[in-house]
Amino acid sequence: MDDTEQLLTIGVFARRVGLAPSALRFYDDCGLLRPARVDAVTGYRRYGAGQAPRAVKLRQLRAAGLPLVDAAVVLDGPEDAARDVLRAHLERTRRTADEARTVVEDLLREASRAPEDSGIRARARVGGAELASAVRQVAPAAATGAAREEFPVLGCVLLELVDGEVRWVATDRYRLAVRVLRPDGFEGGPRRVLIAAETVRSLAEWAVRQVTVDIECAGEAAGVRLRSGADCREVPEGAGQGPDVLLEIAAPDRPVLVRSADQGSFTTLVMPVREGAGADASDAGHTDG
Repeated sequence: MDDTEQLLTIGVFARRVGLAPSALRFYDDCGLLRPARVDAVTGYRRYGAGQAPRAVKLRQLRAAGLPLVDAAVVLDGPEDAARDVLRAHLERTRRTADEARTVVEDLLREASRAPEDSGIRARARVGGAELASAVRQVAPAAATGAAREEFPVLGCVLLELVDGEVRWVATDRYRLAVRVLRPDGFEGGPRRVLIAAETVRSLAEWAVRQVTVDIECAGEAAGVRLRSGADCREVPEGAGQGPDVLLEIAAPDRPVLVRSADQGSFTTLVMPVREGAGADASDAGHTDG
C-alpha cells in the first residue's frame, strides 16, 4: 500500500463499497479482504481507498451465489481457472432457475386452474422449442386453395395425445407429414383435436419463447388449451368434421402412419392418389429430414 493513500475507517469503507462492517470483518477472517492496517492497540481496521474495487467485486460474486472458495479463485486465481469457475456457476444457476420455474409454473397452474379443468381428458408437457419445431415442420403439408375448399378438414393439423405420445399430423392427400414427440409428462388420453393450420403456426411463434408447454385437452369438441405458467392459449377445434375423417383421408392403413415418425425425426410420405381411389399407404415412399 502507498503510504500516502487515504485510509478509511471500517464504517466509511463499508458504506463506500456496499458491505456491512460485519461482512468486512468476516472477509478479513477468511483472508479474502484484509484491511490495509490494523491498530495494534485498539484493533481498529483501516482500509485503503484502492481496495474498493476488490471489495465491490467480492460483494457482486457473493450476491451471485458463489461460494467463498470459488470467489477466492475468481479474485486471486489464474484467469483460466477464474473463467472455468464462472462458467460452471452460470450453468448451475441456469439449471436451478429452470427447476424453480417448473415448480412455480405448476403451482401457478394449480392456483389459477378453472373449475372446468376437472374435465381435462388428457395432458402432456413438452419443450416449447420442440413443440414449435414440430408444428413448423408439419403445418406446410396442410391443404390450401381448392383442396381445402373441397375438404375443409385438410386445412387442419391433427393433434393426438395417445399412448404417452404427442403426435402432429397434416396432409393434403398428396403429402403426409407426421411428428411424434415424447413428452416429459403425460396423463389421460386418448384425445384427438383438429386445429386450423394458420392457428397452429401462430402457436409455434408463441411456443418457441417458452421453456415448457402443457397441452391440455378436455371433452369432445372442447378444443385444446396450451399453458406455460400463468400464460394460457385457448385453441378452438377447427373444421366441421371429426379428426377420424382426416385419418381416413390421409392413410387407411393406420399402423403405417404411426410407425412413420420416430422421436426427434421428421418424415414426409409422398402418397400417390389414383383416380377414384384414396391414398395407398403400401405404395408410399418416405424421406427423413
